[in-house]
Amino acid sequence: LPTLRPTLPSRAPSRLPTPTPTNTPTATPITPFPTRFGHFVCGDEDSGFLTDGRGEFTVRIAMSGDLSIDFSESLGFTRLQIDAVDKFNPTVIVATSTTYHLTVPRLAINTDIIFKVQADQPGIYTFTTFCSLSAPTRLPTKIPTMIPTRNPGVTLTTLPNCPGITYRSVSTGQCVCPQTAPNGHIVPQCAAPYITDILAGSCDCVLPTLCGVGKVGDFNGGQLIFEVRIPYDGHMTFFVNGFSVTSIHAYRKYYEHLLIAQTTPGLAQNTLGVNNLPMNTEIVFKVDGIGTGTFHSNSYCQAAVISTVPTAPIAVHPTLPPTLPPGVGRFTVAPTLPP
Repeated sequence: LPTLRPTLPSRAPSRLPTPTPTNTPTATPITPFPTRFGHFVCGDEDSGFLTDGRGEFTVRIAMSGDLSIDFSESLGFTRLQIDAVDKFNPTVIVATSTTYHLTVPRLAINTDIIFKVQADQPGIYTFTTFCSLSAPTRLPTKIPTMIPTRNPGVTLTTLPNCPGITYRSVSTGQCVCPQTAPNGHIVPQCAAPYITDILAGSCDCVLPTLCGVGKVGDFNGGQLIFEVRIPYDGHMTFFVNGFSVTSIHAYRKYYEHLLIAQTTPGLAQNTLGVNNLPMNTEIVFKVDGIGTGTFHSNSYCQAAVISTVPTAPIAVHPTLPPTLPPGVGRFTVAPTLPP
C-alpha cells in the first residue's frame, strides 16, 4: 500500500549539511506499539499507518452528549475491534464494537475518551469524530399545538431529557426532584450551604466549591458529598477532617457510574488526590465516616504545565525600591529639562 502522505522535498534545504552523517542510524525509525496520538476533538479527521495493527486515540467532547468515531474509510483491515475507556479510569471499558463505528453515549462536558483500536493486520487508518448534544429531545412532537394553554396546571410528568431521578414540571418547565426516590427513600431537603444537584440528576445535597475554597459544617454520621471544580488543566487534592473518615471516593460529575479514585485501606483516609484533570472539570467526592463533629474541608490544585525553563539570565541588579530619594541608585538626579 503506498503512503497517503509522501514526504515532500524541503523548499529551503540546508546550505551547510553535515559532513559527517552518523554511521549508526536508529534501528527502529517507526514507533512501536502502542501508537499514541495527540488529543482530538469533535469533528476532527485523521489518517495514518498502524504499524502493528493497533493504536490509541484520545478524543475530548466539549459538550454533554454522545461521542462517535468512524473508521469506515480505513484500508487494509478485514476486522477491527474498537474499545472505549475513560482516560481517568482506563481499566474499565465503557463501550466496544467489532465494526468500524462506535458511539459512547451520555458523556459529561470535557470528558476524554481513549479509543483503543485492534486490527487483524497493519494498514491505513482513517477516522472521523463527531458529537451530538444530549439536550435536544429525542422524540419531538410531529403536530405541536396551535393554541397552548394560558393556565398550565401543576401536574408533573416524567420526560427523558431530565437526568437521573428528576422529572420536568409542566408548570415551570424545569427539572425538579421528587419527594420520594425510586427505591422508596425520602429525598432530602437541602439547607444552606448545601444545594440540590439537579443537573447531576441525583438530588443529593452537595457542597459546591472551587480549588482553595474551604467549607465548614456539621457532620452527623453517614455520607458527605462535595463538588470541586478545577479552573485549569492540572491535579487536585481534597481533604477533610473533624470526624472519623472511613473512606473517600472520587467521581467525575455527570459520569458517576465510573470510579476514578479512592482512598487506600490502611493509609490516611481523609485525603485523596486526582491527577491529570482537564480545565473546568468538576469532581464529586463522596466522604463516608462515623461519629459526629464539625467538619473542615478544603482542596488545592496544581497546574499540569509548569515552566521548566526559568528566566535567564537572572538580574544582577534588581530594581531598587521606588521610595529612595532622588539622586540615589539609578534614579534621575535632575528633572528633565524642557525642550
